[in-house]
Amino acid sequence: MQADAAIDILTSVVPQAAPLGATPVTKGIFSTGWRVHTTDGDYLVKINEDSRAADDFLGARRATETALAHGVPVPRLLGSGSDGDGHAFLVQEWIDGTDAEDHFAARDGRERQRVLERLGAVLARLHDIPYTVEGPTSIHDTVAVKIRRYAARAARLEIFTPSDLDRLVAKLLELVTEVLPSMSPRLTHLDVHLPNVLVDRSGDVWLLDMDFARPGDPVEDFVKLDWWCFADDTERAAFHTAYAAHRTHPTPPRDVEAGLHLHKIITALSYVALFAEKEPQAVAEWKQRLSDERRSAAWLLGEAVT
Repeated sequence: MQADAAIDILTSVVPQAAPLGATPVTKGIFSTGWRVHTTDGDYLVKINEDSRAADDFLGARRATETALAHGVPVPRLLGSGSDGDGHAFLVQEWIDGTDAEDHFAARDGRERQRVLERLGAVLARLHDIPYTVEGPTSIHDTVAVKIRRYAARAARLEIFTPSDLDRLVAKLLELVTEVLPSMSPRLTHLDVHLPNVLVDRSGDVWLLDMDFARPGDPVEDFVKLDWWCFADDTERAAFHTAYAAHRTHPTPPRDVEAGLHLHKIITALSYVALFAEKEPQAVAEWKQRLSDERRSAAWLLGEAVT
């Protein structure tokens, strides 16, 4: 039973905390989250049955420690590794609050705008952090590696015709050097959407779920916000204005627009390949999303609108 596993993991990482029980809180494509109640307070334990995820959790730990060192509000990670059954795990402090999606459901537009402005300031602080681990040392090379990895996965799964995939990849790689900034990678979250934004009891905004945080281009973090989080252009403008005001070296708006189109296509491509392996029933939806993004960016890709 995973509740027992979560408790065992927690006591191995925080032995002084006597467990009182565990409650499931999240179940995503990759991990299941448990809120473990103890005499020392509550903790979040994430469990992934794929032992290879231990490397991802180690990456999350590095990114979290870096973010905390620069004053970014993220929960502290207390431990990660693999348990006796070969399951990867991550343990972090529990922050009382409500995710922004639920928070917005019970609030008016002014509160939504306040939270989005605060989120803009938080992301600006995150994106001001130069961040490299092992591998590429420029945004151009970092993004190019991702494109090739997603394309190789899509080719292996035979999701697209080889000629269409080859044309798309060649154009994306060309655009990387044309529209993205020539600078070292920044610390990027790579999964910013409302369920991963916490509003605590004091109204402060936290970033949650740093599992995929890696070196990258800051504009990558705008993709899911733009897809799912802004109710209208007023909210979009409030976020971007606050973000630009807090960035040390903000990207010019015109470059953000082109970069956002590019990253939407790359992200949609990655999701097509991901869901082909994890949830095949969702592939059609993401292929349609990719097609829509290509049409929207036809001016950038040099493709005919069909």
